[in-house]
Amino acid sequence: MRLRLGGALVLVVVGCRSRPPAPDAGAPAAALAPAASREEVPDASLAPPDASLAPPDASLAPPDAAVRNSSAAPAVLDAGAALCSVAAPRTPSGPPEPAVVAGARYSIEVDGAVVRRQANGPPKILAHARPGTRIAAAPLGDGHAVVAYLADRKTTEGVVMVAYAVLDDGEPVRLSEDGSGATFVTLVPRGDGVLAAYVDARSVLTPVHARTLTRQEGALRLGPDAVVFVGGAPEGLPRLALAAPKQGPALALLPMPEGARQFGMAVIRIDDPPADDEPFGWSLYPEGLRPAPVAATHVGGRPYFARVRPASDARGAPHVLELGRLDGETVTLLGLYATAPRITEVELAAEEPLLKVWLRAPEGWSTLSVRCP
Repeated sequence: MRLRLGGALVLVVVGCRSRPPAPDAGAPAAALAPAASREEVPDASLAPPDASLAPPDASLAPPDAAVRNSSAAPAVLDAGAALCSVAAPRTPSGPPEPAVVAGARYSIEVDGAVVRRQANGPPKILAHARPGTRIAAAPLGDGHAVVAYLADRKTTEGVVMVAYAVLDDGEPVRLSEDGSGATFVTLVPRGDGVLAAYVDARSVLTPVHARTLTRQEGALRLGPDAVVFVGGAPEGLPRLALAAPKQGPALALLPMPEGARQFGMAVIRIDDPPADDEPFGWSLYPEGLRPAPVAATHVGGRPYFARVRPASDARGAPHVLELGRLDGETVTLLGLYATAPRITEVELAAEEPLLKVWLRAPEGWSTLSVRCP
C-alpha cells in the first residue's frame, strides 16, 4: 500500500533476506557512478511551503497505538496531518555546516583531504578520502571523536570504494569488510560506543552492513560486521539515515526500489550488537525518485528524520519534504512541510528545542525550523 496524505495507517510488508553472495555477485562499487556525481536539476522556482498544513493535533494516538507485526519488524504510523509547528519559515541559505563533534569541525576538501578544524589550533589532515564524498562523525567517549569516510582502494577487481574510520589523531582503520565495498557510510552514538552502518550498492543487490565501534586502551576497536539487510538492485547510490533511541534497537532508513515495480523507504531494525538478517518493513512512496534524500538527527534525546518523496504518482509530480519521528520500533510520520519541483538533498540538525532542516532545490539551499512533538 502506498502512503497517501489522508491515510491513517500504513501497512508494513515484512520480509527477510539472506546474507549476500560472494563479491563476484554483481558489479563492485567501482562499476557504479562515483559518489561525487550530481544530476542536473531544472531551472524552476522554489515553491513556497503549503500554508494549508494543519497545526499539531493533540488528539493523535501515541506511537504505542501503532500496529506492530508479530515478526518484530518496525511499524509505520501515518498521522495524516502536519503535527510540527513551523517556528521559522523557509528562507534561502547557504549549505549546512560540516560535521561538528566536541567543538571540532570535520570536512572533506576538494582534493579529498579529511580535515579537522578547531578554534584553538591550525587545521589538521587526518586522512584522504575520495573527493566529493560525504563524511560522518560522532562522539566516542568523553572528549573523543570518530570520523568515517570513503576512499579508493586497489583490489583484484579494480579500484573500489571502501569505508574507513579514524579515532582522534589515530591511524585510519578499514571499516568495511574484506571483499565488501562501500558507497555510503554513517555513524550514530549508541550507549558507550558508536554504531556504524555502510551501504555496498552493487548492480544487482544492495547489502547494508553494521558494526559497533568502541574505544579501548586509546585505540579504535571494531565489533563484528553484520549484514543487517540485503535489498535488490539500487537506483544510483542510495543514502542511509541512522538513528539510535536511548533504549531499544536502532533504526536504519534506506530509500530504494522494493521489487521491480515499487519504491519506498526500508525501515531496518539494528540490534545491539547488530545481527545478520535483521527484521525490516517498508514505507512505500507514490513513485520512485533519484536521488531519494533522507536524513536523521536527535532533538531532546528523541530521533527525528526527514525524507523527500514525490507528491503523487503523476509523471513529473513535485517533490515534498516529509518529517517523521522514531519511537522504539515505530516510525510516526509527522506531515509535509515544503514542496518544490525537485529536491535533491536534505540535512537535519538539532537547535534545541527546534529541528532545523536544510533542503536543496533548483534555486539552491534553503532552511526552515520546526517544533515537533
